Amino acid sequence: MKFGLFFQAPEAEGQSHAERYAEMFELIAFGEELGFDVAWMAELHFGGAFSLLSSPLMMVPAIAARTKRIRIGTAVTLLPFQHPLTCAEQAATADVLSGGRLEFGVGRGSISSQFHGFRIPISENRARFDEALAIIRLAWTQERFSYRGRFWDVEELTVVPRPVQQPPLPDHDQPR
Repeated sequence: MKFGLFFQAPEAEGQSHAERYAEMFELIAFGEELGFDVAWMAELHFGGAFSLLSSPLMMVPAIAARTKRIRIGTAVTLLPFQHPLTCAEQAATADVLSGGRLEFGVGRGSISSQFHGFRIPISENRARFDEALAIIRLAWTQERFSYRGRFWDVEELTVVPRPVQQPPLPDHDQPR
């Protein structure tokens, strides 16, 4: 059995956003000392009272620099809001900088205010998710690849860096 921590990092009266992040980093380091296996960070947009974590992938290297063993996860990276090539590069970079400790959790999202903020119809969340995940898989497993989709087209590209851990994404039915 594995045990994890989950963070949203909402705003707190009397604390700056930087102080909230620092507190989260300290709690994760302490969680590692206590034996926790993974620290999960939610991705939420446009609601500081609920969460300050609009880009959990950016937190991964900062946490990795303060810890040695604990895995660091996104719960979840909302694929419909990001270009899949940028997401593939950023997640791979986070994995490299964390020594292969990234748990790359992905999802499609369901909070209407987030879709409204990015001006993306919520009805597209499944199709955008599927297409983005397909592109990320290709980016991490093919030397060069092309893709033609409804939302994104990729023509003969190589994406670097590559994640440290192999395979970079587990099969849906294979727990990591």
